[in-house]
Amino acid sequence: MNGISPAALWQEVRNADGRVYYYNTETKATTWTKPEALMTAAERALVGQPWKEYVAEGGRKYWYNTETKQSSWAMPEVYKNALAQDQPPQRPAAPAFVAGGSSNFSTYPSQRDQRDQRDQRFDQRDQRDRFDDGLPERLGPDRQLGYSAPDVRPSFTMSADPEYSTFEEAEAAFFKLLKRSGVQPDWSWEQTMRATIKDPQYRALKDPRERKAAFEKYAVDVRLQEKDKAKERLAKLKSDFGIMLRRHPEIKHYTRWKTARPIIEGETTFRSTSDDNERRQLFEEYIAELKRVNIETEVHTRKAAMDDLIAILKALDLEPYTRWSEAQSIIQGNERFAGDEKFETLSKSDILTAFENHIKSLERTFNDAKQKEKNSKARRERQNRDSFMGLLRDLRGAGKIRAGTKWMDVHPLIEDDPRYIAMLGQAGSTPLDLFWDMVEEEERALRGKRNEVLDVLDDIRYEIQPNTTVEEFLSVMRADNRTSSIPTADLELIFARLHEKVVKRSEEDRYAEERRQRRATDALRSRIKHLEPPVLLGDTWEKIRPRVEKSDEYRAVDSDELRQGAFDKVIKRLKEKEEDVERERERRGRDRRDRERDRERDPLRNSNSYSDTHGRRDRRHRTRSPEIDAYEADRRKAIADRERQYRKVSITGLTPPPRDRRDRERDRDRERDRDERGRLERYDSRDGRDRRDRQVSLSIYDRERREREAERERTYVSRADPREKGRELDYGDSGSGTELPKTNTNGAGSLRRRRDSELSAGSRRDNKFLLYHVGRAIYNVYFHPLSKYPGPKALAATRLPLLRALAQGKSVSWTQALHKQYGPVVRISPDELSYIDARGWKDIYGHRIAGKTANNKDRMFYGKAVNDVDSILLADEAAHSRGRRIFAHAFSDKALKEQEPLFKNYVNLLAVKLNQILGKDPQAKVDVVKYYNFTTFDIMGDLTFGEPLHLLEGSEYNAWVSMIFAGVKASSMMRILRYFPLLDMFWKLMLPKSLEEKRIQHFQYSTDRVDRRLATSTDRPDIWTLVMNNQEKEGKGLSVKEMHSNASLFMIAGTETTATLLSGLTYYLLKNPQCMKKLVDELRGAFATDDEITIEALAQLKYLHACLEEALRLYPPVPIGLPRRTPAEGTTICGDWVAGGTTVSVHHYSTYRSEANFREPNSFIPERWLADPRFVSDNKAALQPFSFGPRNCLGKSLAYHEMRLILSKVLCNFDLSLCEECENWAEQDVYVLWEKHPLLVNLTPVARG
Repeated sequence: MNGISPAALWQEVRNADGRVYYYNTETKATTWTKPEALMTAAERALVGQPWKEYVAEGGRKYWYNTETKQSSWAMPEVYKNALAQDQPPQRPAAPAFVAGGSSNFSTYPSQRDQRDQRDQRFDQRDQRDRFDDGLPERLGPDRQLGYSAPDVRPSFTMSADPEYSTFEEAEAAFFKLLKRSGVQPDWSWEQTMRATIKDPQYRALKDPRERKAAFEKYAVDVRLQEKDKAKERLAKLKSDFGIMLRRHPEIKHYTRWKTARPIIEGETTFRSTSDDNERRQLFEEYIAELKRVNIETEVHTRKAAMDDLIAILKALDLEPYTRWSEAQSIIQGNERFAGDEKFETLSKSDILTAFENHIKSLERTFNDAKQKEKNSKARRERQNRDSFMGLLRDLRGAGKIRAGTKWMDVHPLIEDDPRYIAMLGQAGSTPLDLFWDMVEEEERALRGKRNEVLDVLDDIRYEIQPNTTVEEFLSVMRADNRTSSIPTADLELIFARLHEKVVKRSEEDRYAEERRQRRATDALRSRIKHLEPPVLLGDTWEKIRPRVEKSDEYRAVDSDELRQGAFDKVIKRLKEKEEDVERERERRGRDRRDRERDRERDPLRNSNSYSDTHGRRDRRHRTRSPEIDAYEADRRKAIADRERQYRKVSITGLTPPPRDRRDRERDRDRERDRDERGRLERYDSRDGRDRRDRQVSLSIYDRERREREAERERTYVSRADPREKGRELDYGDSGSGTELPKTNTNGAGSLRRRRDSELSAGSRRDNKFLLYHVGRAIYNVYFHPLSKYPGPKALAATRLPLLRALAQGKSVSWTQALHKQYGPVVRISPDELSYIDARGWKDIYGHRIAGKTANNKDRMFYGKAVNDVDSILLADEAAHSRGRRIFAHAFSDKALKEQEPLFKNYVNLLAVKLNQILGKDPQAKVDVVKYYNFTTFDIMGDLTFGEPLHLLEGSEYNAWVSMIFAGVKASSMMRILRYFPLLDMFWKLMLPKSLEEKRIQHFQYSTDRVDRRLATSTDRPDIWTLVMNNQEKEGKGLSVKEMHSNASLFMIAGTETTATLLSGLTYYLLKNPQCMKKLVDELRGAFATDDEITIEALAQLKYLHACLEEALRLYPPVPIGLPRRTPAEGTTICGDWVAGGTTVSVHHYSTYRSEANFREPNSFIPERWLADPRFVSDNKAALQPFSFGPRNCLGKSLAYHEMRLILSKVLCNFDLSLCEECENWAEQDVYVLWEKHPLLVNLTPVARG
C-alpha cells in the first residue's frame, strides 16, 4: 500500500443531521461503524464485550448487555477490566513551530487514534466553559493577539502557534474561538474564516480540513442546543398555557380561537410570547385534547346507553316481525328511556342498529323454533303417511284394493280408521293420492298379465264378441299354460275391460252405420228431387224407382223401406207447397173482392191515386218467364260448400244462430208471391195438364236459382264501381233501360228489396267471420293442448289482452299480477306460457339434450336484421357456435384486463365532468342516467369501432344515440303488429319514408365505422383486433355482413343495459341509506386514492358484488321474458309436457320478485347474497339476469367490470343525495327495456389523495 497506514485511508465525516460516518478514500466505501483501524486499544478490547455504553436523554450514561438484555446505570466490572487493559501510549515531544509556518505532521500525538475519544471528552466538559450564553469568551493576555484600532492594520508578534497535547484540547480551543467570535450556525465557512483567521487560536487545529470539520460540528451543536432550548421553552409555555386555559371553564372543546382570544388575552401567560401563531397552535392543541377527552366520554356514555337500550329492548318483549315504525313509538314511550339523559347521546341510526340487531336475534330464535317445529311436523306427517300406507297394504293383501278399484269402494272401509283420520288435512300427498299410487302399482302388475292374455288370444285366433260370457273366456285361459296361473279375479277384470271395449266398438259401428244410412237416404232424396223432368205431385214410387235405381245414391241405401221413405218425403214437401199456394190464392181473392166492394161504396175516390197504387201492385206481381238454368253447376257447388261448412260447425259443437221470426215470415211471404205468380202464368197458358204440373214443379226449384242469379248480378255492379250505389240492374219493374233514375219512384220497392238482399249477404259474411272466431276461441279455451295450464279464460281465447298490455307498457306488472294469482306457470295467450319456476331456465334455455330438438328463439319477437344477415343473437346453432368461439376471445378476462386503461380513461373523464358541473353550480341537480349512458356508450364505441363517440366530452347525445333510444319503443310497437299481417302491411305503407331511412341510416352508421376500423391496422386491444387475430384459428371466420350485424347488436346490448343497472342501483342505494353507507365505507376503506382502483381489486369487494346482484334482482335491465319456441314434437318443461309450437319464457321481473324464490322479494337487501341466515331459503339459482345456457350474454364479464369501475369512481369521489322529484323513479313503463326517467341527484365532492 506504498507505506500508507490503514488508518490513513479512512476519513470521519458528518451528514446533514450531524451524525458521524466513515469513508474509505481508496475503496469509496462508507460505514456507520468505526473501522478497526481507527479504534483505540480500549475500543478494540470492548469490541468483544456484550456490554455497550449509551447516553440517556438527560445526558446520563448507562450500559446495556446485548445478550442478557439487561441495563445498568453503573459501569459493569467486566467493562472496567477491559478499559484497564488499555495503556495510554507515550506522548512524543512536540516539535517546534514557527509562527505562520506549517508542518506536515500534527503537533499532538495519536491524533487519528484518539479522534473517537474527542466527542466523549468534549461532552464531559462543562458546557458553560465552552459557551457563555452565546457571548464570545475573552482570552487572557497570554492568549490574545495584538490588535490596534479596528481600522488600523494589526501588527503580529513573532510567537509560536498555540500548542495542545491532544486533538480534543485543540478542538475545544477552536470551539471557544468560534463562540467568542460570534459565529452563527447559519454562516458559511468563508464567513467564519474572515471573522476568526486573525486570532491565534484559529491555528489550534493545523489541518484546514479539521478546522472546517470542527466548524461544521460546532454549527450542528449550536443548532441542537438552540432547538433544545426552544423545546424547553415551548414545553414550559405549553404547560403554563394549559394551566391558564383550564382556569377558564367557559372554554369548551368546541370553542374557536376567535372566541377564546378575547377571554385570555389579558393573562400574563398569554403575553409571555409574542407569536400569535404559537399561541393559536397551543390553543388548538389544548382544544384537541379536550375533544379527545370529550370523545372518550361520549364513547363511554354511548356504550353504557347502548347496553341499557339492549336491556330495554329485551324487556319490551317485541315480536320478530315487529316493524321499526311500531317499535320506535314503543321505545320512545318507555319511562326508563325517556327519563335518562344518556340516551340523548344515541342517534336514530344507533337506536335503529340496536333494534335491528335485537330483531335479528329474535328472528334467529324464532326461525330455530320454527325450523324445529317444521322438522317435527314433517316427521309426524311422514309417520302418518307410513301408517296409512301400511293400512293400504293391508287392504291390498286382503283383496280389497286391486287394479280398477274405486275410491268410493275403499273409503267406507277406512273412514273410521285412526290412520286415515290422521292423514286428513295434512300437507303433501293426500290419502286419495296414495290410494291411486297403489292402484297404479296394481295396474302395472295387471298390465303384464293382460299382455299374456292378449298373446294367448292372438295365438288361438279367439275374438271376444259382445255375447261372449266370462265362463267361456275363463275356460279358454285355463287351457293355456301361460295364463292358467293368473288369479281368477284378475282374469275376470281383464275380461270385463276387453268385453267393454268390444261392446263399445260395436255400438260405435252401429251408430256409424245409422249415420251412413241417413246420409245415403238424404242423398237419394236429393237425387229424386232434382230429376229431369222433375217429379210431379201425382207420381208414385213405382213410377219413379226405375229412373233412380241405377244411381249410386239408390244402391247406397240398403232397404226399400228407407228408399220409399225418401220418395215420400219429396212428395210430402210438394204437397205442402201446393197447399201454401192454394191458401195464398184464396187470400188474394178475398183481398180483391174486398177492394172491389170498397170501390163501389166510395165512387168519388181519386181514380189516379187508385190506379197508381193498383198499377204498382200489379207490377210488383209481374215476373219473367222461366228460363234455362245456366248456373246449375254453381248451385250444386254452393250446396256442397254449405254442407261442408255445416259439418265443420258440427265438429266444433256449434249450432247456427236462430233466425229472427220476422226474417222467416218475410222469406215465406216472398216464396208465396213467386209461387202464385208462377201458377197464374201456368194457368193462363194453353198447355195441357202435364205442362201446368211441370211449371208448378219448376217454380218450386227455380226460386233459389233466380235469387242467386240476381244477387250475383248486383255483386258485379257493386264491385265494378262501388261509388255508384244508385246504379242497379233493371229486373222488369221499372220500364225499359238498364239504368234506374233517382227520380223513378215506381222502382223504390224493388231497390229496397235488392238492398235488403245485399245487406243480408253482408250480414251472412259477417256471421261467418264471427262464427269462425267464436269457434276458435272456444277451441282455445277448452280443447287446445294448453287448456290444462292455469290462467284467465280471456287470455286463453285471444291474444288481445297481452298485446294491449305490451302497447301500454304495463306488461311487466300485468304478468307479475297473473303469476301472483295463478302460480309458477301462467297461460298468457292462446299459445304462450310464462314461467317463474327456476327449473324453467334449464328446460327452456339450457343445452340441447342428445336426440332432442332445442327450443329456438321466437322470430315473431326478434324480427330480422336490416341486411338480412343474423347476428350472433339470432344465428342458427352452427353459426352461433362459430361466432361465439370467435368473439369469446374479445370478452375474456385476459382481454378485459388489457382494456382496463381504456375503461379507466372514460371513468376518470366522468369524474372530471361531474366536478366541472359542480364548479359552475354546487347546487346543480345532475341526471346520473344521462351520464351513465354517456360513459357506457363511449366505452363500447371505442371497443367496437376503435374510435370514441365523444358523448362525455360534449355532455349531449348525438343524433345516432338518440335514434337508438327512440327506436327501442318503436320496435316494440312494430313487434305487436307482426301478429296482424294486414295491419302490419297497412302500417308499413302509412309510415313516412323518413323513418325507414333513419333505420337504414342507423345501421349504415355502424357499418361505416366497422369498415373504417377494419381498414385500419392497429395493435390496440379492442374487439376487432382480437377477432381478426382469431379468425384463422377457427377455419371459417366471420363475413363482413356478420361483423356489421354484430357491431350494431353490441352497441345496444353492451351500453343501455349497463347504464340501466347502474341507474337502478344508484336509486335503491339512495332509498336505503344504511346500504349506501356500508358500500361507501367498503370502497373508501379499500382505496386511499383513485389510482388503487383496479378491476382485480374491485372483484374482491364482497358487499359491492352483493349490491350489484341485488340490483339485478330488483331492477333487471331486461325485465320481460325472452321467448323461445318449442319444437314440433313438443318438450317437457318443469315436469309437464308442452305442445309443439308454443311460445315459452321465464319472466325475469316476476321470477325475481316472487316469494316462492326470495324472502322479502320487494326489499333491497344485499345481505341476502352474503350468507345471511335470514335468507338461507332463497333460491339463488332463480336469478339469471344474463340469461342461461349456450346463448347467455357473451359480455357478462364486461358488464360487471364496467359497473364496478363506474360506480366505485362515483361513490369514492362524491356523496350523493336523491332529489325529491325522483322519490318514485322506479315506477316506469316497459317496452322490452325500461323507459327510464331522469334520475336527479345532488353531488358533494369528497377530498381524496
